[in-house]
Amino acid sequence: MMSMNKIASKLTFLSILGIAAASHAAVMFSETFEEYDLGAIPQGGTEDKWTFREAGGTFIAVDDTTHIFSQDANQYGSMNFDGAAGEQDPLLTTRATEYGFVGGSSTGQVSFQFVDTSAIAEANYGFLLRLGTSAGNSGTALAFYIRNGELRYSNNQGNLGAAFASYSLDTVNQIDIVYNYTASDLDYSGSTVAATSMDIYINGELVGDNITTADSTVTVGSEVSNFNLTAKTWSSAFEGELLLDNIIVDSEISIPEPSSSCAILGLAAALVLFLSRRRFRS
Repeated sequence: MMSMNKIASKLTFLSILGIAAASHAAVMFSETFEEYDLGAIPQGGTEDKWTFREAGGTFIAVDDTTHIFSQDANQYGSMNFDGAAGEQDPLLTTRATEYGFVGGSSTGQVSFQFVDTSAIAEANYGFLLRLGTSAGNSGTALAFYIRNGELRYSNNQGNLGAAFASYSLDTVNQIDIVYNYTASDLDYSGSTVAATSMDIYINGELVGDNITTADSTVTVGSEVSNFNLTAKTWSSAFEGELLLDNIIVDSEISIPEPSSSCAILGLAAALVLFLSRRRFRS
């Protein structure tokens, strides 16, 4: 039977899509991994969503035969970093094309499901999640680490800070990041996120309140137009694996209420079709 974490995370994703469709909100990026042939995901081309830079790693579409993310037919993305010390940092980044990350917004929400597998424990720093204007230190507005069951602070250079939250390994976790890269506090869904900060939810629970990123050189008010995952290998090797599904970046913020679950299930088929066809809209 699907775990409550899996159900909650899928409902969160579908509810965001439903609100976006109803309000014509700007869905700037979405990925369900359903459109790909199994195996390596196309990347780097003019019609591709992603660029993957990792000599020893892989970024592939996987058939969810063991029902990790869904009990229905499903595909997910498997990202494996395997970087040697001193090599260029491994990187998975969205592409700013009509098929990838479209537009940008100084406030919004990033949501996705992930599994951090304990079979490959992240040595050294961990996976650095960055939001900003480009996939580099100078373009990083907001960032934090996903590492061995913990979320950790980071600055724009990728220095590893203290843990501020935890999550379960080897299980599906839903993460929702409400970001505000303006000079003023932002009210949303009965909560407030401070200027140049993030509120981070794991499985519907607020675990990171007003998380900031020190030393960012991105001009306050700039639009977030890039989402990327990287690992810092300047001093030591790094190996790790994340399984990913149902990624969405939206200019609107919509943390769902638990009571909305029944209505969300009724919208599931139409919403998945809406997302899968988005890249083909004129």
